[in-house]
Amino acid sequence: MIDALWAPGTSFTEALAETAKLTDAALERLITIPEGYEARVFEAMRYAALAPGKRLRPFLVLASAQLFAVARRSALQAACAVEMVHAYSLVHDDLPAMDDSDLRRGRPTVHKAFDEATAVLAGDGLLTLAFEVLAQPDTHGDPAVRCELVAALAIVPLCVFPVRYVGKKLVKRAYQMQTQMGSVTNSLSENLGAAKEVRAFGLEQRQAEAFSQQTSAL
Repeated sequence: MIDALWAPGTSFTEALAETAKLTDAALERLITIPEGYEARVFEAMRYAALAPGKRLRPFLVLASAQLFAVARRSALQAACAVEMVHAYSLVHDDLPAMDDSDLRRGRPTVHKAFDEATAVLAGDGLLTLAFEVLAQPDTHGDPAVRCELVAALAIVPLCVFPVRYVGKKLVKRAYQMQTQMGSVTNSLSENLGAAKEVRAFGLEQRQAEAFSQQTSAL
């Protein structure tokens, strides 16, 4: 029996707060600062990933995983991978060549707290580390399942484009790509929430089908 992430009757606010605590602890564990010249880049990665936030994306991953009794450690690995991709997109969005933002959630942006070159590398590092985390045995014991998770997460960066760039010349293309995000969300829910991993997690097919039908309406 897998321990529930939240006790019965837990409010959304309480569950979100608990998710933030669990996610931050896991990110602390996953993003360690090595010795050597690369240490500064990892410091910037931690600065970005551990910035204050609601952790809504990890919450969605953990909530869907709980529906299918996915082990907490496995669910947290997937949740952190999604949060790393999110953090990477914010770091690169804030760069002078993009939005040229000095502040993010009341703190200096990464290129202001460190420097522009470090910010570029930190964003790249977070994106790469997200896939490394999903490929780790802690995420799932079956290598085939880990491969499917990596493939599912690979679609996420494609969704950043329509959200960030909606200038007049790009509205049409942004709309076309935005309409594809529903299917991408479903794919992530199925993989990260374990709907496609019914066999691996020992779940019944009807449970996965019910979950897929619910997410298709999002």
